[in-house]
Amino acid sequence: MIYILAGRVLQFLVGVAMVKTMTTLLPPTEVGKYSLASAAIAFFAMLFVNPVGMLINRKAHLWLSNGLIAPRLYIYSICLLILALITAPIIFLITGIFQIGAEEEQFKFVMVYTVSILFGTLVQTFIPTMNLLGKDKAFAVFSVGFALMNLACSYVVVWLNQPTALFWLTGLAISQIVFCLLSGWFFFKLFKLRSSLEQIVQAVPNAKQLQWAISFSAPVAITALLGWLHFQGYRFLISDSAGLQEFGLFAAGYGLAASLLAAVEQILGAWFQPRFYAQASSELVAEQRNAWVVYIDSILPIATLAACTIAISSINLVPLFLGPAFSNATPYVAVGVFAELGRIYLGAFMLRGHQLMKTNILISPTLIAVLVAALLLLPAQTQANLSWVPICLFIGALAGCFVIYRKNFAESNKQIAFNKILLGAAYVLLLEVILTVLKVDTTTQSIATNLIWLLVKALLVLPVLVWLLRAHLPNITWKGR
Repeated sequence: MIYILAGRVLQFLVGVAMVKTMTTLLPPTEVGKYSLASAAIAFFAMLFVNPVGMLINRKAHLWLSNGLIAPRLYIYSICLLILALITAPIIFLITGIFQIGAEEEQFKFVMVYTVSILFGTLVQTFIPTMNLLGKDKAFAVFSVGFALMNLACSYVVVWLNQPTALFWLTGLAISQIVFCLLSGWFFFKLFKLRSSLEQIVQAVPNAKQLQWAISFSAPVAITALLGWLHFQGYRFLISDSAGLQEFGLFAAGYGLAASLLAAVEQILGAWFQPRFYAQASSELVAEQRNAWVVYIDSILPIATLAACTIAISSINLVPLFLGPAFSNATPYVAVGVFAELGRIYLGAFMLRGHQLMKTNILISPTLIAVLVAALLLLPAQTQANLSWVPICLFIGALAGCFVIYRKNFAESNKQIAFNKILLGAAYVLLLEVILTVLKVDTTTQSIATNLIWLLVKALLVLPVLVWLLRAHLPNITWKGR
């Protein structure tokens, strides 16, 4: 566990450095284009790749034991290549319609997309599977190495050419190719895998296996598609009305807030998810029923406290972690963090479906979350200021959580401790009120002063964090999986 936690912390630091580097090199309009291109790539990845990836996670141990993992990964690679080639024309049209690239750049964007779907997906398969199969040291090293390679390649390519979204994505594509080959070679060597053409042919799923795979993956694909519509699809809706300049400021501010809170989520997940899955698989019925609620009580109060702290610290975060051209992105950091908090809330509540092994029950709450967010977004899409967008996404996520809660809370012997969530948020709000009443101005461009203010606010929040963690500290283990 210590290697995974250390790796997550280092990934977070590299991620923050990447945001700073990108917003220093690229102007807001190009950051906006990058956000749209990333969303387009994520659409196909979440709809087609993510469900199969979850299936691989479920079957990795079995395939390793019966010798099928190598031929199945070869088949997976072929399917990814076919997917990339079939969907490439759609990416070509999207880049033209939403002005992501000039006419002469559209084909280059398609090439970057193809590399991302094939090589990027394989990297994100090899590295996590190492951890899944018990090689946490290798997982940590390759995760951090991949993040560093992404940063280095993007910086060098942009520096040698022009500060555009296309060249930043080209750097990422080069990194994906290099690390796909490196991690794939190490993965096969680590587990001593071999595969012949005959084995690959024999490993092709039969009709019954395909039917089972589709029945497992289809609900996951639908849920992933709805999740994309909720937390990424809106970008195409608002980018045109707000303009790429304002949208670029929004994307940078929201992206910074999301990366900070996502890092908190990953660290909490490294601590608490193993306990959740252990309790969900327990032979004791009471533990099974309560696993979902215990996980929510563990992660959501701390995530809420972190989100509120990021919101009140946004004025100090922007000068530190964004480039000079993004000084007006402070409001988007402050409100953007709540959209990411909504994603964490919805993800935690949706674990109920995975606990019950009934992924189809997740479709209706996710659909409701999307509809509520869309109904709030559509009337206001013509506004130039985009601060309302994350709030709409957050309210939509809460609506989805409410549906899951109403359907499932009666089956648990333990109630969700909403008071802890509200108490943490109220405490941070009180701090902000006190600073306002005392007319304490924390606005500054000095790096040292901003760091001091962040430290002061962190120390003020620390007692509440310790109080929230106190009930869980005896259960935290540093033993490797």
